[in-house]
Amino acid sequence: MSDFLTSPTASPEDRPDVSALAGSVVSMLRDSNRFRGERRILEVAEMLERRVLQKGMFSSEDTVAEALLTGLNRDDIVDRCIPTAARSLGAAWCEDDLSFADVTIGSARLQGLLSVLAPPLHSEDSDICNPSLLLVIPEGDTHTLGPHVVGAQLRRRAASVQMLFAPSTDMLGDALRTDPYDGVLFSCSRPQTLSGIGKMISSLKHSIPVAPPTILGGLVLDLVPNPNELAGADLATNDAVEALRYCLIRINAGYGSKKCRETGPRI
Repeated sequence: MSDFLTSPTASPEDRPDVSALAGSVVSMLRDSNRFRGERRILEVAEMLERRVLQKGMFSSEDTVAEALLTGLNRDDIVDRCIPTAARSLGAAWCEDDLSFADVTIGSARLQGLLSVLAPPLHSEDSDICNPSLLLVIPEGDTHTLGPHVVGAQLRRRAASVQMLFAPSTDMLGDALRTDPYDGVLFSCSRPQTLSGIGKMISSLKHSIPVAPPTILGGLVLDLVPNPNELAGADLATNDAVEALRYCLIRINAGYGSKKCRETGPRI
C-alpha cells in the first residue's frame, strides 16, 4: 500500500483528503476575516452614531481619530461606516426613537466628518485632465449626506467634483456653458422631483451642442421602479465607480470638456 509515509515523493497536497481539509481551513479563515471586518464596520458605525447624537460639544477631528484607532482605513469609514450610521439615524426617526432635530444634527455631524476624512482634491499638474463632474441636488431635496459621500468617493479617484444646489433649468444650462463638465450627476431622494430632473436633462440635451453624460442616482432608485423612465438620464446607478467609468467612456468617445477630449482623462 502506498501512502505519504511509504512514498516520500508525494506531498500532503496530493492526497485528496488533505487537500480538501486545507481548502476547508482556508475558506474558514476567509469567512472569519470577513466576519471580523463586517463586525468592525458595524462597531465603528455604532460608535459614530453615538458620537454625533451626544449632547454638547462635538469634534469631527476627535471622532475620526477614534474611528481610525480601530484599524479601519479612511475609505472604509467613508464608504461603509458613515452610510451605515446615517441609515440607522433614519430608521430611528421612522420608529419615533429620535426627533427630527436629533436626526438633522446627527446627519450634519456625519457630513462634517467627510471634510476631515476626504479633503477636496487639488491637482498639482494643470496640464493633466482630471474628469470634471457636476453633482446636482434638486430643489426640495434635503438629503445631502449621500451626495457628499459620493463626492468624496469620486475625488478619491482623481475626479474634480462641484456641487450645485437647487438650480433652475436655466441656471444649470448657464453653469455648463460657462464651465463645461465631463458629466452631470443628479442625486434624487424624492420621486416627486424626477419630472423636474427630466425637464433639466431634456433641456441640456437640446441646448448644448456636446452635452455631457447625465447620471441619475440617490435613494429614489430604491423607492420606485424604473425611475429613469421619468428622468431620462444616460445612466442610473448608485455606484460612484460605475458612474465615473461611464463618464470616462464618453470622454473617449468625444464627449465631455474640451480639455479632457484633447489631453485624455487622468485616470
